[in-house]
Amino acid sequence: MQVDLYASERHYLDHALPVWDKLPDEIRGNVYFGRIPRRQEGHTILVAGYKDVGTLAHYPVIYVEHGAGQSYLGLDPSVQPFYSGGPQHRNVVGFICPNEEVVSRWNARYPDKPAVAVGCPRLDPWHAKLRGEPDERTVAITFHWDAQSTGVPETTSAFEDYCQDLPDIIARWRALDWTVIGHHHPRHRRLAEYWRETGLRNLVEYVEDVSEVLDRASILVADNTSVQAEFLSLGRGVVWLNRTSKNGHKYRRDIEHGGRFWHWPTLGGQSVDTPTDLAMLDLSNLPPVTGHPYTFADGRASERAALSVCRIIGASQP
Repeated sequence: MQVDLYASERHYLDHALPVWDKLPDEIRGNVYFGRIPRRQEGHTILVAGYKDVGTLAHYPVIYVEHGAGQSYLGLDPSVQPFYSGGPQHRNVVGFICPNEEVVSRWNARYPDKPAVAVGCPRLDPWHAKLRGEPDERTVAITFHWDAQSTGVPETTSAFEDYCQDLPDIIARWRALDWTVIGHHHPRHRRLAEYWRETGLRNLVEYVEDVSEVLDRASILVADNTSVQAEFLSLGRGVVWLNRTSKNGHKYRRDIEHGGRFWHWPTLGGQSVDTPTDLAMLDLSNLPPVTGHPYTFADGRASERAALSVCRIIGASQP
């Protein structure tokens, strides 16, 4: 019995690799990054995204959530498989989840398949305090990619609502001795270019690797991303950027998806609705964090996940 790892994208690898690393030597197989593995008898494959579940549709796989496991009411059927609890995961033999809410979604969809809440394996080094403390005066900004195909307004990006005002806002923060770093979702390539252009004016330092964001920033300003949940779990400040009505899009207050809409903002940080609200915000005086959405944040999520993998495949436990 062997457990391999397959990841088509870097952020999938980041979430699955810590689990694979904690497996017992005798069952730890190979890592395939960007290269589809050959199917072998007795091999189960760790993946961390529905895209890879679909690619390996005829392989037995174990699914590791690559974020905080958000889902949304009213998703278009064509995109439902990409969110937690979605269909078309028949080849999945078990689910590794960040919390019990995600477990319940998978249990509802596949009651005969094990789903286990372990926390977030990728965050173990930060939860175990093995990586350095962030700079108290570094703020990171990022935006969700514009996922209009979901049919859910809350998955659209607020970037268009704020981008014209960001240079002035950032210049104000820098005048107050804040270091500002810009990050982007892997699917939001336009945002990467925006940060590079803004960086030419010496306003923003563009940072591609989210691990560097976690290392350096004490505050995250964002519309919708699992990194917000990660900052909450580290007790760091979060500014929640909402959409109101520009271009006919807005984040609806009367729709409760859970997660970012609207549970996470109740756990700390400050919500803003407009660029004016953001410009007026005192980053040094955000409401404190009182909770986070992970079942565990103790630096041992990878160990729990590896133990769960062994149980799922019936192997000797570490």
